Amino acid sequence: GKELMEVPKDGEGKGMSILGLLDHCVCEHRNRHVRAAALQCLEQIVRDVRVFASNSGNEVSLHLLDGAPLRSCLEKALVSSLVDNWSQVRMAGSVLAREVLVRALGSSKKAKRRKMFPALLPMLCMNRFYLAQGVKIYSKETWRLMFCDEGQSTGTGMREVAAQAGKIVKYYAAMCDADNHVVREAACQAIAELAIRIGPDEVLAPYLAPHVSTLLRALLLCFQDESWPVRDEACIACGIFAKAYPDLCRPDLEQLYGLWFDHLRDPIWSVREDAASALSDAMTAYGSDAVSRCVAEAKSLLPCARDQPAQTYEEMVASHNDAALHTDTQLYSCGSLAPKLHKSANRVAGCSDCRVLRDAYPWEKTDGAIYMIRELCGDGRVGDGELLPMMEELADVCRVRHFPKANDLRATLWKALPIMAEKMGKRRFKAMYLEVFLDLLFRSLDWARMGDDACNRGAQFAAERCAQDLAAFVGPRIFQGRLEDWMVPLYEQCALAASNKEPQCPLGLGPRATMIPPVPIPGGIGRFPY
Repeated sequence: GKELMEVPKDGEGKGMSILGLLDHCVCEHRNRHVRAAALQCLEQIVRDVRVFASNSGNEVSLHLLDGAPLRSCLEKALVSSLVDNWSQVRMAGSVLAREVLVRALGSSKKAKRRKMFPALLPMLCMNRFYLAQGVKIYSKETWRLMFCDEGQSTGTGMREVAAQAGKIVKYYAAMCDADNHVVREAACQAIAELAIRIGPDEVLAPYLAPHVSTLLRALLLCFQDESWPVRDEACIACGIFAKAYPDLCRPDLEQLYGLWFDHLRDPIWSVREDAASALSDAMTAYGSDAVSRCVAEAKSLLPCARDQPAQTYEEMVASHNDAALHTDTQLYSCGSLAPKLHKSANRVAGCSDCRVLRDAYPWEKTDGAIYMIRELCGDGRVGDGELLPMMEELADVCRVRHFPKANDLRATLWKALPIMAEKMGKRRFKAMYLEVFLDLLFRSLDWARMGDDACNRGAQFAAERCAQDLAAFVGPRIFQGRLEDWMVPLYEQCALAASNKEPQCPLGLGPRATMIPPVPIPGGIGRFPY
Protein backbone atom coordinates (compact mmCIF):
# COMPACT_ATOMS: atom_id res chain seq x y z
CA GLY A 1 0.00 0.00 0.00
CA LYS A 2 0.87 3.67 -0.03
CA GLU A 3 2.17 3.66 3.54
CA LEU A 4 4.55 0.80 2.76
CA MET A 5 6.07 2.60 -0.21
CA GLU A 6 6.51 6.06 1.29
CA VAL A 7 10.05 7.42 1.23
CA PRO A 8 11.28 7.86 4.83
CA LYS A 9 11.60 11.51 5.79
CA ASP A 10 12.82 11.20 9.37
CA GLY A 11 16.41 9.98 9.72
CA GLU A 12 15.87 9.07 13.37
CA GLY A 13 13.16 6.55 12.50
CA LYS A 14 10.23 8.44 14.07
CA GLY A 15 7.19 7.94 11.90
CA MET A 16 9.31 5.89 9.50
CA SER A 17 7.44 3.70 7.03
CA ILE A 18 8.09 -0.04 6.81
CA LEU A 19 10.10 0.48 3.66
CA GLY A 20 12.19 3.18 5.30
CA LEU A 21 12.76 0.99 8.34
CA LEU A 22 13.97 -1.87 6.13
CA ASP A 23 16.25 0.48 4.25
CA HIS A 24 17.75 1.64 7.54
CA CYS A 25 18.18 -1.92 8.83
CA VAL A 26 19.88 -3.19 5.67
CA CYS A 27 22.25 -0.30 5.09
CA GLU A 28 23.00 1.08 8.54
CA HIS A 29 22.31 -1.46 11.27
CA ARG A 30 25.40 -2.91 12.96
CA ASN A 31 23.97 -6.35 13.67
CA ARG A 32 24.40 -8.80 10.79
CA HIS A 33 21.35 -10.83 11.80
CA VAL A 34 19.17 -7.73 11.58
CA ARG A 35 20.59 -6.87 8.15
CA ALA A 36 19.93 -10.41 6.88
CA ALA A 37 16.38 -10.43 8.28
CA ALA A 38 15.62 -7.07 6.67
CA LEU A 39 16.79 -8.42 3.31
CA GLN A 40 14.48 -11.40 3.71
CA CYS A 41 11.59 -9.01 4.36
CA LEU A 42 12.43 -7.09 1.18
CA GLU A 43 12.54 -10.37 -0.72
CA GLN A 44 9.02 -11.20 0.45
CA ILE A 45 7.77 -7.74 -0.52
CA VAL A 46 9.22 -8.12 -4.03
CA ARG A 47 7.64 -11.56 -4.34
CA ASP A 48 4.25 -10.20 -3.26
CA VAL A 49 4.24 -7.23 -5.65
CA ARG A 50 5.41 -9.52 -8.48
CA VAL A 51 2.58 -11.99 -7.85
CA PHE A 52 0.04 -9.15 -7.51
CA ALA A 53 1.17 -7.61 -10.82
CA SER A 54 1.00 -10.98 -12.54
CA ASN A 55 -2.53 -11.61 -11.22
CA SER A 56 -3.54 -8.13 -12.41
CA GLY A 57 -2.29 -8.77 -15.92
CA ASN A 58 0.67 -6.38 -15.69
CA GLU A 59 4.08 -7.38 -17.05
CA VAL A 60 5.99 -5.54 -14.30
CA SER A 61 4.75 -4.09 -11.03
CA LEU A 62 4.62 -0.32 -10.93
CA HIS A 63 6.63 -0.49 -7.69
CA LEU A 64 9.61 -1.94 -9.63
CA LEU A 65 9.78 0.75 -12.32
CA ASP A 66 12.40 3.50 -12.38
CA GLY A 67 11.81 6.15 -9.75
CA ALA A 68 9.51 4.05 -7.59
CA PRO A 69 10.40 4.10 -3.85
CA LEU A 70 10.68 0.28 -3.71
CA ARG A 71 12.97 0.21 -6.74
CA SER A 72 15.26 2.83 -5.18
CA CYS A 73 15.26 1.00 -1.87
CA LEU A 74 16.11 -2.31 -3.57
CA GLU A 75 19.04 -0.88 -5.51
CA LYS A 76 20.48 0.67 -2.36
CA ALA A 77 19.95 -2.53 -0.35
CA LEU A 78 21.56 -4.74 -3.01
CA VAL A 79 24.58 -2.48 -3.38
CA SER A 80 25.08 -2.59 0.38
CA SER A 81 24.42 -6.29 0.99
CA LEU A 82 26.36 -7.76 -1.96
CA VAL A 83 29.58 -6.31 -0.54
CA ASP A 84 28.90 -7.10 3.12
CA ASN A 85 31.75 -8.72 5.04
CA TRP A 86 29.41 -11.28 6.60
CA SER A 87 28.62 -14.23 4.38
CA GLN A 88 25.08 -14.65 5.69
CA VAL A 89 24.28 -11.06 4.67
CA ARG A 90 25.83 -11.60 1.24
CA MET A 91 23.78 -14.74 0.87
CA ALA A 92 20.55 -12.91 1.77
CA GLY A 93 21.50 -10.18 -0.70
CA SER A 94 22.19 -12.77 -3.39
CA VAL A 95 18.74 -14.32 -2.84
CA LEU A 96 17.12 -10.89 -3.10
CA ALA A 97 19.11 -10.14 -6.26
CA ARG A 98 17.80 -13.31 -7.93
CA GLU A 99 14.24 -12.48 -6.92
CA VAL A 100 14.55 -9.01 -8.45
CA LEU A 101 16.67 -9.65 -11.54
CA VAL A 102 15.54 -13.15 -12.55
CA ARG A 103 11.94 -13.41 -11.41
CA ALA A 104 10.55 -9.89 -11.12
CA LEU A 105 12.59 -8.54 -14.06
CA GLY A 106 13.10 -11.79 -15.95
CA SER A 107 13.92 -12.61 -19.55
CA SER A 108 10.83 -10.91 -21.00
CA LYS A 109 11.83 -7.66 -19.27
CA LYS A 110 15.53 -7.55 -20.18
CA ALA A 111 15.55 -3.85 -21.02
CA LYS A 112 14.24 -2.95 -17.56
CA ARG A 113 16.68 -5.34 -15.88
CA ARG A 114 19.64 -3.98 -17.83
CA LYS A 115 19.15 -0.55 -16.27
CA MET A 116 20.29 -2.01 -12.95
CA PHE A 117 23.48 -3.55 -14.37
CA PRO A 118 25.78 -0.51 -13.93
CA ALA A 119 25.23 -0.62 -10.18
CA LEU A 120 24.93 -4.37 -9.60
CA LEU A 121 26.81 -6.27 -12.31
CA PRO A 122 30.32 -5.80 -10.79
CA MET A 123 29.19 -7.32 -7.49
CA LEU A 124 27.24 -10.13 -9.14
CA CYS A 125 30.36 -11.02 -11.14
CA MET A 126 32.74 -11.08 -8.21
CA ASN A 127 30.47 -13.00 -5.84
CA ARG A 128 30.83 -16.00 -8.17
CA PHE A 129 34.36 -16.28 -6.74
CA TYR A 130 33.60 -15.54 -3.09
CA LEU A 131 35.12 -17.98 -0.62
CA ALA A 132 31.83 -18.91 1.08
CA GLN A 133 30.55 -21.80 -1.02
CA GLY A 134 26.88 -20.96 -0.55
CA VAL A 135 27.34 -17.45 -1.93
CA LYS A 136 29.60 -18.69 -4.73
CA ILE A 137 27.33 -21.49 -5.97
CA TYR A 138 24.15 -19.44 -5.65
CA SER A 139 25.71 -16.52 -7.54
CA LYS A 140 26.88 -18.78 -10.35
CA GLU A 141 23.39 -20.20 -10.73
CA THR A 142 21.89 -16.70 -10.75
CA TRP A 143 24.31 -15.74 -13.50
CA ARG A 144 23.28 -18.78 -15.52
CA LEU A 145 19.61 -17.93 -15.09
CA MET A 146 20.20 -14.35 -16.17
CA PHE A 147 22.29 -15.23 -19.23
CA CYS A 148 21.15 -18.73 -20.17
CA ASP A 149 22.12 -18.17 -23.83
CA GLU A 150 25.72 -17.31 -22.90
CA GLY A 151 28.33 -18.87 -25.17
CA GLN A 152 31.95 -19.79 -24.48
CA SER A 153 33.49 -16.42 -25.31
CA THR A 154 31.03 -14.00 -26.92
CA GLY A 155 27.80 -14.88 -25.14
CA THR A 156 25.31 -12.54 -23.61
CA GLY A 157 26.96 -12.48 -20.19
CA MET A 158 30.42 -11.62 -21.50
CA ARG A 159 29.00 -8.94 -23.78
CA GLU A 160 27.29 -7.33 -20.80
CA VAL A 161 30.55 -7.52 -18.84
CA ALA A 162 32.45 -5.92 -21.71
CA ALA A 163 29.85 -3.16 -21.98
CA GLN A 164 30.29 -2.40 -18.27
CA ALA A 165 34.07 -2.91 -18.29
CA GLY A 166 34.86 0.51 -16.82
CA LYS A 167 32.64 0.08 -13.77
CA ILE A 168 33.67 -3.54 -13.26
CA VAL A 169 37.37 -2.72 -13.43
CA LYS A 170 36.94 0.15 -10.98
CA TYR A 171 35.11 -2.14 -8.54
CA TYR A 172 37.61 -4.99 -8.89
CA ALA A 173 40.54 -2.63 -8.32
CA ALA A 174 38.86 -1.27 -5.18
CA MET A 175 38.25 -4.80 -3.87
CA CYS A 176 41.93 -5.65 -4.33
CA ASP A 177 42.55 -3.05 -1.62
CA ALA A 178 39.74 -4.23 0.69
CA ASP A 179 40.45 -4.97 4.35
CA ASN A 180 38.99 -8.47 4.10
CA HIS A 181 41.56 -10.90 2.67
CA VAL A 182 38.75 -13.16 1.42
CA VAL A 183 37.48 -10.29 -0.73
CA ARG A 184 40.97 -9.60 -2.08
CA GLU A 185 41.34 -13.26 -3.01
CA ALA A 186 38.00 -13.28 -4.85
CA ALA A 187 38.91 -10.05 -6.65
CA CYS A 188 42.11 -11.61 -8.02
CA GLN A 189 40.16 -14.60 -9.34
CA ALA A 190 37.58 -12.32 -10.94
CA ILE A 191 40.31 -10.25 -12.62
CA ALA A 192 41.89 -13.42 -13.99
CA GLU A 193 38.53 -14.38 -15.48
CA LEU A 194 38.45 -11.13 -17.45
CA ALA A 195 41.76 -12.01 -19.09
CA ILE A 196 40.68 -15.60 -19.76
CA ARG A 197 37.23 -14.88 -21.16
CA ILE A 198 37.63 -11.46 -22.76
CA GLY A 199 41.36 -11.21 -23.54
CA PRO A 200 41.49 -13.88 -26.31
CA ASP A 201 38.27 -12.67 -27.94
CA GLU A 202 38.90 -10.37 -30.90
CA VAL A 203 35.55 -8.63 -30.52
CA LEU A 204 35.56 -8.09 -26.77
CA ALA A 205 39.29 -7.63 -26.05
CA PRO A 206 39.34 -3.93 -27.06
CA TYR A 207 36.79 -3.18 -24.33
CA LEU A 208 39.24 -4.36 -21.66
CA ALA A 209 42.52 -3.19 -23.19
CA PRO A 210 42.31 0.42 -21.85
CA HIS A 211 41.97 -0.94 -18.32
CA VAL A 212 44.77 -3.53 -18.33
CA SER A 213 47.24 -1.22 -16.58
CA THR A 214 44.71 -0.51 -13.82
CA LEU A 215 44.03 -4.20 -13.29
CA LEU A 216 47.72 -5.07 -13.35
CA ARG A 217 48.46 -2.45 -10.71
CA ALA A 218 45.73 -3.90 -8.52
CA LEU A 219 47.18 -7.39 -8.97
CA LEU A 220 50.69 -6.19 -8.13
CA LEU A 221 49.29 -4.78 -4.90
CA CYS A 222 47.82 -8.19 -4.04
CA PHE A 223 50.98 -9.92 -5.24
CA GLN A 224 52.74 -8.49 -2.18
CA ASP A 225 49.91 -9.26 0.23
CA GLU A 226 50.60 -10.75 3.65
CA SER A 227 47.97 -13.47 3.02
CA TRP A 228 49.38 -16.31 0.94
CA PRO A 229 46.04 -17.28 -0.69
CA VAL A 230 45.76 -13.70 -1.98
CA ARG A 231 49.32 -13.76 -3.28
CA ASP A 232 48.68 -17.13 -4.87
CA GLU A 233 45.66 -15.89 -6.83
CA ALA A 234 47.45 -12.67 -7.80
CA CYS A 235 50.42 -14.70 -9.04
CA ILE A 236 48.20 -16.81 -11.30
CA ALA A 237 46.26 -13.78 -12.55
CA CYS A 238 49.43 -11.88 -13.47
CA GLY A 239 50.59 -14.81 -15.59
CA ILE A 240 47.23 -14.97 -17.33
CA PHE A 241 47.32 -11.23 -18.06
CA ALA A 242 50.88 -11.44 -19.38
CA LYS A 243 49.75 -14.17 -21.76
CA ALA A 244 46.61 -12.31 -22.88
CA TYR A 245 48.16 -8.81 -23.13
CA PRO A 246 51.95 -9.29 -23.47
CA ASP A 247 52.70 -5.83 -24.86
CA LEU A 248 50.61 -3.98 -22.29
CA CYS A 249 52.24 -5.94 -19.44
CA ARG A 250 55.80 -5.44 -20.68
CA PRO A 251 56.47 -2.21 -18.69
CA ASP A 252 55.95 -4.13 -15.44
CA LEU A 253 57.72 -7.29 -16.56
CA GLU A 254 60.88 -6.89 -14.45
CA GLN A 255 58.82 -6.47 -11.31
CA LEU A 256 56.69 -9.46 -12.28
CA TYR A 257 59.74 -11.66 -12.83
CA GLY A 258 61.06 -10.74 -9.40
CA LEU A 259 57.77 -11.59 -7.73
CA TRP A 260 57.29 -14.82 -9.68
CA PHE A 261 60.79 -16.03 -8.80
CA ASP A 262 60.29 -15.09 -5.14
CA HIS A 263 57.12 -17.15 -5.05
CA LEU A 264 58.88 -20.07 -6.68
CA ARG A 265 60.68 -20.54 -3.34
CA ASP A 266 57.69 -19.76 -1.11
CA PRO A 267 57.12 -21.90 2.03
CA ILE A 268 53.67 -22.88 0.72
CA TRP A 269 53.84 -25.67 -1.89
CA SER A 270 50.78 -24.55 -3.85
CA VAL A 271 52.24 -21.05 -4.19
CA ARG A 272 55.43 -22.57 -5.62
CA GLU A 273 53.44 -24.65 -8.10
CA ASP A 274 51.26 -21.75 -9.20
CA ALA A 275 54.31 -19.49 -9.59
CA ALA A 276 55.73 -22.05 -12.02
CA SER A 277 52.41 -22.10 -13.91
CA ALA A 278 52.45 -18.29 -14.13
CA LEU A 279 56.02 -18.39 -15.44
CA SER A 280 54.84 -20.91 -18.02
CA ASP A 281 52.34 -18.31 -19.24
CA ALA A 282 55.15 -15.76 -19.34
CA MET A 283 57.28 -18.12 -21.44
CA THR A 284 54.38 -18.51 -23.86
CA ALA A 285 54.02 -14.73 -24.08
CA TYR A 286 57.67 -13.65 -24.24
CA GLY A 287 59.45 -16.61 -25.80
CA SER A 288 63.18 -17.29 -25.52
CA ASP A 289 63.97 -14.40 -23.18
CA ALA A 290 61.54 -15.72 -20.56
CA VAL A 291 62.74 -19.30 -21.11
CA SER A 292 66.39 -18.36 -20.50
CA ARG A 293 65.42 -16.56 -17.28
CA CYS A 294 63.43 -19.56 -16.04
CA VAL A 295 66.21 -22.01 -16.90
CA ALA A 296 68.74 -19.92 -14.97
CA GLU A 297 66.42 -19.72 -11.95
CA ALA A 298 65.74 -23.47 -12.00
CA LYS A 299 69.46 -24.23 -12.14
CA SER A 300 70.16 -21.95 -9.18
CA LEU A 301 67.43 -23.51 -7.02
CA LEU A 302 67.98 -27.14 -7.96
CA PRO A 303 70.90 -28.08 -5.67
CA CYS A 304 69.62 -26.24 -2.57
CA ALA A 305 68.23 -29.40 -0.90
CA ARG A 306 71.80 -30.57 -0.25
CA ASP A 307 72.20 -27.60 2.12
CA GLN A 308 69.20 -28.55 4.26
CA PRO A 309 70.37 -29.09 7.88
CA ALA A 310 70.39 -32.72 8.97
CA GLN A 311 67.46 -33.76 11.16
CA THR A 312 65.95 -37.04 12.28
CA TYR A 313 62.25 -37.80 12.28
CA GLU A 314 62.24 -37.83 16.09
CA GLU A 315 63.83 -34.36 16.20
CA MET A 316 61.22 -33.06 13.78
CA VAL A 317 58.35 -34.43 15.89
CA ALA A 318 59.92 -32.98 19.03
CA SER A 319 60.12 -29.53 17.43
CA HIS A 320 56.46 -29.78 16.41
CA ASN A 321 55.48 -30.51 20.01
CA ASP A 322 57.76 -27.94 21.66
CA ALA A 323 55.47 -25.30 23.15
CA ALA A 324 58.30 -22.77 23.43
CA LEU A 325 58.77 -22.79 19.65
CA HIS A 326 55.09 -22.03 19.06
CA THR A 327 54.41 -19.36 21.68
CA ASP A 328 53.88 -15.73 20.60
CA THR A 329 54.42 -16.66 16.96
CA GLN A 330 52.32 -16.76 13.80
CA LEU A 331 48.60 -17.53 14.04
CA TYR A 332 46.79 -19.40 11.29
CA SER A 333 43.29 -19.33 9.88
CA CYS A 334 40.41 -21.03 11.65
CA GLY A 335 37.99 -20.34 8.79
CA SER A 336 36.56 -17.04 9.97
CA LEU A 337 35.56 -14.69 7.16
CA ALA A 338 35.67 -11.58 9.35
CA PRO A 339 38.04 -8.84 8.13
CA LYS A 340 40.74 -9.52 10.72
CA LEU A 341 43.63 -9.86 8.27
CA HIS A 342 45.23 -6.55 7.35
CA LYS A 343 47.10 -5.80 4.15
CA SER A 344 50.19 -4.49 5.91
CA ALA A 345 52.56 -7.22 7.04
CA ASN A 346 53.67 -5.35 10.17
CA ARG A 347 50.26 -5.51 11.88
CA VAL A 348 49.17 -7.97 14.52
CA ALA A 349 47.09 -10.73 12.94
CA GLY A 350 43.96 -12.40 14.21
CA CYS A 351 42.55 -15.91 13.95
CA SER A 352 41.76 -15.38 10.26
CA ASP A 353 45.41 -14.86 9.39
CA CYS A 354 46.98 -16.77 6.50
CA ARG A 355 50.48 -15.38 6.75
CA VAL A 356 53.61 -17.50 6.61
CA LEU A 357 56.48 -15.11 7.22
CA ARG A 358 59.40 -17.50 7.70
CA ASP A 359 62.11 -17.90 5.10
CA ALA A 360 61.88 -20.89 2.80
CA TYR A 361 63.89 -23.96 3.76
CA PRO A 362 66.58 -25.05 1.28
CA TRP A 363 64.63 -28.16 0.27
CA GLU A 364 61.59 -26.00 -0.56
CA LYS A 365 63.68 -24.12 -3.10
CA THR A 366 64.54 -27.40 -4.81
CA ASP A 367 60.85 -28.27 -4.66
CA GLY A 368 60.09 -25.04 -6.54
CA ALA A 369 62.74 -25.96 -9.11
CA ILE A 370 60.89 -29.24 -9.79
CA TYR A 371 57.72 -27.34 -10.67
CA MET A 372 59.74 -25.00 -12.86
CA ILE A 373 61.43 -27.86 -14.73
CA ARG A 374 58.01 -29.44 -15.25
CA GLU A 375 56.93 -26.32 -17.15
CA LEU A 376 60.18 -26.18 -19.11
CA CYS A 377 59.55 -29.65 -20.54
CA GLY A 378 56.65 -28.56 -22.71
CA ASP A 379 56.34 -26.94 -26.15
CA GLY A 380 59.96 -27.63 -27.08
CA ARG A 381 61.11 -24.79 -24.83
CA VAL A 382 64.43 -26.38 -23.86
CA GLY A 383 66.53 -28.70 -25.99
CA ASP A 384 67.84 -32.04 -24.76
CA GLY A 385 71.37 -30.68 -24.58
CA GLU A 386 70.31 -28.37 -21.74
CA LEU A 387 67.38 -30.28 -20.27
CA LEU A 388 69.06 -33.68 -19.86
CA PRO A 389 71.81 -32.42 -17.48
CA MET A 390 69.13 -30.65 -15.43
CA MET A 391 67.13 -33.87 -15.16
CA GLU A 392 70.21 -35.86 -14.15
CA GLU A 393 71.00 -33.26 -11.50
CA LEU A 394 67.38 -33.42 -10.33
CA ALA A 395 67.55 -37.20 -9.93
CA ASP A 396 70.80 -36.90 -7.97
CA VAL A 397 69.59 -34.11 -5.67
CA CYS A 398 66.42 -36.00 -4.81
CA ARG A 399 68.45 -38.87 -3.38
CA VAL A 400 69.05 -36.88 -0.18
CA ARG A 401 67.81 -38.65 2.96
CA HIS A 402 69.31 -36.65 5.83
CA PHE A 403 66.05 -34.88 6.76
CA PRO A 404 62.44 -36.18 6.96
CA LYS A 405 61.01 -33.73 4.46
CA ALA A 406 63.15 -35.32 1.75
CA ASN A 407 60.20 -37.67 1.34
CA ASP A 408 57.98 -34.69 0.46
CA LEU A 409 60.58 -33.53 -2.05
CA ARG A 410 60.56 -36.91 -3.77
CA ALA A 411 56.75 -36.99 -3.65
CA THR A 412 56.73 -33.75 -5.64
CA LEU A 413 59.10 -35.30 -8.18
CA TRP A 414 56.95 -38.42 -8.60
CA LYS A 415 53.81 -36.34 -9.05
CA ALA A 416 55.52 -34.14 -11.64
CA LEU A 417 57.39 -36.80 -13.62
CA PRO A 418 54.37 -38.27 -15.51
CA ILE A 419 53.38 -34.72 -16.47
CA MET A 420 56.92 -34.07 -17.70
CA ALA A 421 56.79 -37.27 -19.73
CA GLU A 422 53.52 -36.28 -21.36
CA LYS A 423 54.87 -32.83 -22.20
CA MET A 424 57.99 -34.32 -23.82
CA GLY A 425 56.20 -37.02 -25.76
CA LYS A 426 56.53 -40.77 -25.56
CA ARG A 427 59.42 -41.24 -27.98
CA ARG A 428 61.61 -38.50 -26.51
CA PHE A 429 61.00 -39.43 -22.89
CA LYS A 430 61.43 -43.15 -23.46
CA ALA A 431 64.67 -42.71 -25.36
CA MET A 432 66.49 -40.24 -23.10
CA TYR A 433 64.82 -39.65 -19.73
CA LEU A 434 63.09 -42.79 -18.46
CA GLU A 435 66.21 -44.56 -17.23
CA VAL A 436 67.47 -41.39 -15.52
CA PHE A 437 64.79 -41.81 -12.86
CA LEU A 438 64.18 -45.57 -12.68
CA ASP A 439 66.82 -46.30 -10.06
CA LEU A 440 65.67 -43.49 -7.74
CA LEU A 441 62.00 -44.36 -8.30
CA PHE A 442 62.38 -47.95 -7.15
CA ARG A 443 64.79 -47.06 -4.37
CA SER A 444 62.11 -44.65 -3.13
CA LEU A 445 59.58 -47.45 -3.16
CA ASP A 446 61.90 -49.62 -1.10
CA TRP A 447 62.83 -46.83 1.33
CA ALA A 448 59.17 -46.00 1.87
CA ARG A 449 58.27 -49.67 2.39
CA MET A 450 60.96 -49.98 5.05
CA GLY A 451 60.31 -46.62 6.76
CA ASP A 452 58.66 -46.18 10.13
CA ASP A 453 57.66 -42.52 9.94
CA ALA A 454 54.29 -41.34 8.70
CA CYS A 455 55.71 -38.88 6.20
CA ASN A 456 56.89 -41.82 4.09
CA ARG A 457 53.34 -42.76 3.18
CA GLY A 458 52.74 -39.83 0.84
CA ALA A 459 56.06 -40.45 -0.92
CA GLN A 460 55.26 -44.16 -1.23
CA PHE A 461 51.87 -43.52 -2.77
CA ALA A 462 53.31 -40.91 -5.16
CA ALA A 463 56.07 -43.30 -6.23
CA GLU A 464 53.63 -46.17 -6.77
CA ARG A 465 51.33 -43.96 -8.82
CA CYS A 466 54.28 -42.63 -10.80
CA ALA A 467 55.43 -46.15 -11.67
CA GLN A 468 51.90 -47.08 -12.78
CA ASP A 469 51.50 -43.91 -14.86
CA LEU A 470 54.88 -44.23 -16.55
CA ALA A 471 54.20 -47.88 -17.36
CA ALA A 472 50.87 -46.93 -18.93
CA PHE A 473 52.52 -44.07 -20.84
CA VAL A 474 55.43 -45.93 -22.42
CA GLY A 475 53.71 -49.34 -22.42
CA PRO A 476 53.82 -51.95 -19.61
CA ARG A 477 56.04 -54.38 -21.52
CA ILE A 478 58.52 -51.69 -22.52
CA PHE A 479 58.59 -50.30 -18.98
CA GLN A 480 59.17 -53.69 -17.40
CA GLY A 481 61.85 -54.46 -19.97
CA ARG A 482 63.89 -51.49 -18.70
CA LEU A 483 63.84 -52.71 -15.09
CA GLU A 484 66.69 -54.47 -13.35
CA ASP A 485 66.03 -57.76 -11.59
CA TRP A 486 65.76 -56.23 -8.11
CA MET A 487 63.16 -53.72 -9.34
CA VAL A 488 60.73 -56.28 -10.76
CA PRO A 489 59.23 -57.47 -7.42
CA LEU A 490 58.61 -53.86 -6.42
CA TYR A 491 56.92 -53.17 -9.73
CA GLU A 492 54.73 -56.25 -9.28
CA GLN A 493 53.70 -54.89 -5.89
CA CYS A 494 52.67 -51.65 -7.57
CA ALA A 495 50.60 -53.59 -10.09
CA LEU A 496 48.90 -55.50 -7.27
CA ALA A 497 48.19 -52.25 -5.43
CA ALA A 498 46.67 -50.81 -8.60
CA SER A 499 44.30 -53.80 -8.84
CA ASN A 500 43.32 -53.37 -5.15
CA LYS A 501 44.78 -56.74 -4.20
CA GLU A 502 46.71 -57.44 -1.04
CA PRO A 503 50.40 -57.45 -2.03
CA GLN A 504 52.44 -60.44 -0.98
CA CYS A 505 56.05 -60.18 0.18
CA PRO A 506 58.07 -61.18 -2.91
CA LEU A 507 60.82 -63.78 -2.86
CA GLY A 508 60.01 -64.73 0.72
CA LEU A 509 61.36 -61.45 2.06
CA GLY A 510 59.97 -60.00 5.28
CA PRO A 511 58.32 -56.58 5.26
CA ARG A 512 61.53 -54.89 6.46
CA ALA A 513 63.96 -56.67 4.14
CA THR A 514 65.44 -54.42 1.47
CA MET A 515 65.54 -55.36 -2.20
CA ILE A 516 68.22 -52.81 -3.14
CA PRO A 517 71.54 -54.31 -4.20
CA PRO A 518 74.12 -54.09 -1.38
CA VAL A 519 76.68 -52.43 -3.69
CA PRO A 520 75.54 -49.02 -4.96
CA ILE A 521 75.35 -48.85 -8.71
CA PRO A 522 77.14 -46.01 -10.55
CA GLY A 523 75.29 -42.78 -9.94
CA GLY A 524 73.43 -44.32 -6.99
CA ILE A 525 73.10 -43.30 -3.39
CA GLY A 526 76.73 -44.12 -2.68
CA ARG A 527 77.69 -40.79 -4.25
CA PHE A 528 76.32 -38.86 -1.28
CA PRO A 529 77.38 -38.82 2.39
CA TYR A 530 73.82 -38.46 3.71
